[in-house]
Amino acid sequence: MKNRLVKNILVGLAAVGLLLGVWFMTGYWEQDGQFEGIGSGNGRIETTQVDITAKYGGRLTQVYVKEGDMVEKGQLLAELDTRELEAQYKVALALIEQARQNKNYAQALVSQQEIDLKQKKKNFLRSQTLFES
Repeated sequence: MKNRLVKNILVGLAAVGLLLGVWFMTGYWEQDGQFEGIGSGNGRIETTQVDITAKYGGRLTQVYVKEGDMVEKGQLLAELDTRELEAQYKVALALIEQARQNKNYAQALVSQQEIDLKQKKKNFLRSQTLFES
């Protein structure tokens, strides 16, 4: 009888312990099946590393993003010092204008030579008619 009483007490304590455990767990169990304050998940994280370079080398004047920032297509990331490129552009424009002036000068020389040729042909014809007469 004593064994049976001890056995019933142990079974009762186990049941109370089980009920307390379930009550304790339901207090901390969230709706999505996870404990509060603990994150979990499974799967793989894959990333793609992209190296970004400028078309032309130069000195940076301003950087708008930090390493690791998410960027979108077409977003301005940094600015280059363009003074040297602008100077090269102005030199190229000056060379284009110089080439135009050289072309105009050459066309003027050709026109002058054509007029000179016409004048010489006219003088030749006049000389030839005088010689024949």
